[in-house]
Amino acid sequence: MKALACGLAFSTAVVFGQATQTPPAQSLPTFRAAANYVSLLVTPHDATGQFTPGLTVGDFHVYEDAVEQTITRFEYSVGARIFGGSNPAPASAGLVLPGPRPPASVASRLFIIFIDDLHIAPDLTPRLKALLRQVRGILHDNDLVALVSTGYSSIASDPSYDYGHKRFDEAVNKVMGSGATMSQLLAMPQGGNGIPELNHQIHVAFATAHDLLEQMAAMTTVRKAFIWISSGYSLNPLKESRLKIAQQSYNGDDPFANPGMEFKEADLIRQIDELTRAATRANVTFFPIDPRGLMTGPGAEMREQLSAADVRDFQEQTTSTLRVLADLTGGSAAVNTNDVTGYLQTVDHQMSNYYMLGYQSSNADSQRLVRKIEVRTTRPGVVLTPGVDYRETYTVKR
Repeated sequence: MKALACGLAFSTAVVFGQATQTPPAQSLPTFRAAANYVSLLVTPHDATGQFTPGLTVGDFHVYEDAVEQTITRFEYSVGARIFGGSNPAPASAGLVLPGPRPPASVASRLFIIFIDDLHIAPDLTPRLKALLRQVRGILHDNDLVALVSTGYSSIASDPSYDYGHKRFDEAVNKVMGSGATMSQLLAMPQGGNGIPELNHQIHVAFATAHDLLEQMAAMTTVRKAFIWISSGYSLNPLKESRLKIAQQSYNGDDPFANPGMEFKEADLIRQIDELTRAATRANVTFFPIDPRGLMTGPGAEMREQLSAADVRDFQEQTTSTLRVLADLTGGSAAVNTNDVTGYLQTVDHQMSNYYMLGYQSSNADSQRLVRKIEVRTTRPGVVLTPGVDYRETYTVKR
């Protein structure tokens, strides 16, 4: 995908002054450094978890590395519509510059629709299409929308306005699940490092997500949602049933002489942890949705090969990976349910209401790359949770 081209990136600008014509001994360049501009999206709430509207710039205090900063930008979004506050232009060497011309259309939200069709079985394609149509219902004309798939659907579109949902509808018509069925999981060969096919599929999905997060990190003036549609992840699926089949094939000998599978669950946890850390740095919220819906036991055709306990463990492991993606980024997951209408309304509300605070960092130490942020409010009864209602750190690029 092309690099996302919106928002304000954190940067350190160095301006070279032009020396006047003087003798060589006095011809020295002058330097002027501008501080990093930082944008924060803040979602204060009350004790019941409801968004708190009506706050003013005086109700917020922002600290960077324990030093209070001066808020120079204050806007708020209600119902995905941005309302202007203060946004003064930074001073520049005695020059008074006019403020920037407002854009014709201002996006307050970015939605990445991440369709992990590598982990959605083909027979779930009708449910996947219906789910995507429901997701389409919460998208507004002034939202930036990108659609990306991981498998054979071959969907990839850069963030842009999707008036009339034309691009979205094209993606819905094109999408198709290409993940492994339970019978295919049982038949997958195992190597010294686990099941190579599953290792590859999860690598493709997570690497694609990592690339998107790196690009989304540059967009600091919009609320960012990652709608993650997948049936979840397991690097050691249906292990008891696979062991039983393998033992029958090897005449009772232990086919798992190597410990390749023993550490696969820990490997998956590590990969998920790395991914959620990248999402936190990019100020992105994951909203996973499982297209399997409400799940039951194995079908009649698989009951001889699969035990109910094995299927239950597999379902619990795959859904728990989706819950962890959500919990560690401040989002929520829709798993084991056939009704996502209320869930999507909650996502829409969470994405539509927030405050935007901006400041020029007073920290001129170019060697301190990771800065810690704290946002406080003086309004009684208002709650601000670090890492959930605002991001706790940002990184200065060299």
